[in-house]
Amino acid sequence: MGQALPGHVRSTVMAGLKASTRYDLKLYASAGGRNTQPLFAVATTEDAPVLGPVAASSPSPHNLTLTWSTVSGHFDGFVIRVADSEQHSEPLEFSRPGDAMNFTVSNLMDATGYNVELYGLSHGRRTPSVVAHASTAPLPKVENLTVSNVTPFGFRVSWGVKQRQAREEPAPSSGHFSHFNLVVTDSGWLLAPQEFTVPGNQSHLDIWGLITGIGYEVRLTGVSEAGLLSRPLTTVAVTGIHRWEPTLSGLPRILVQLLCIDATLKLQLHNLAALTSPWEHMRGSHLFRLSK
Repeated sequence: MGQALPGHVRSTVMAGLKASTRYDLKLYASAGGRNTQPLFAVATTEDAPVLGPVAASSPSPHNLTLTWSTVSGHFDGFVIRVADSEQHSEPLEFSRPGDAMNFTVSNLMDATGYNVELYGLSHGRRTPSVVAHASTAPLPKVENLTVSNVTPFGFRVSWGVKQRQAREEPAPSSGHFSHFNLVVTDSGWLLAPQEFTVPGNQSHLDIWGLITGIGYEVRLTGVSEAGLLSRPLTTVAVTGIHRWEPTLSGLPRILVQLLCIDATLKLQLHNLAALTSPWEHMRGSHLFRLSK
């Protein structure tokens, strides 16, 4: 194998050689139809760039962490392609420098299988690909939305979070949710819906200032760190009715009847328990009577 080069050239690239092979080099010049004394050198080509396996794991419902290694050769960079198995979204492609050995793919769908392809770039050429398959973790499940401590003016809303795994083991209330959105709407749409943002480590909320004796719809949604929403839960609640029952200590002073007997002033209080209304005392009776 030889090359003829112009006289002003001082370097060249020998392509098409075999990897991991020793080559003897001979260089000489031609001038006036005569060759100069040759120069000799020895060079060995690099090992062929070979990738090791790529591994994928899911530290959260929306991320995949990829790790890989190289067996031999020089790499200028790597290209990563990630596509969901059901093709619900467009494939993603990322470029990494030649010294990178891991990468985290973010903003993925939870509980979804992904196919991962990795190949290297070496001296302008693409190496054979290595592939892997992994699934993102499922989002925890919001459950047991309940209403308690009902009063005429409000109630308490409580809920739980369960990590969706093979064994369905309960997870802490924080789960993977950064916060919860709670919306309370009265059944007659008399007022605008009330919206609350609850921290992810909280599992209940007391709601006050409601209208007495009407129904309310409560809607709860968990929000992940990536902004994805859980399946919403709804329940209904009815605020209590406020009843006023008159007592003697709370009666107006005009219901105290004065009775004068034998020039002696006495106070007589009527038994109001039998009256349907404290104002019924005013009908058909005199507030003052004078006896001889």
